[in-house]
Amino acid sequence: MCPKQMYHVKAINYDPPGGLDLNIADEDEFSPDKLRSNIERLYMTVIIGLMGGGNHIARLRSWREPRRTIAFASVCAPIPIE
Repeated sequence: MCPKQMYHVKAINYDPPGGLDLNIADEDEFSPDKLRSNIERLYMTVIIGLMGGGNHIARLRSWREPRRTIAFASVCAPIPIE
């Protein structure tokens, strides 16, 4: 499994052309479009990620891949403490 998105962030010591940065302006007004885009970002990162994790758990519970399930159970099984 490889990541589908790749981000490259670079630090620079000078102001970028046009004065663009990643900071939110204090005098920026509320916009329904900005709220919608932030909710979409939340959905795409958190909720889709949780659904992917749920799919992995479902694969482990199904026993369709016995080697994978046995390997997971052997690593994550609770060790009895005496």
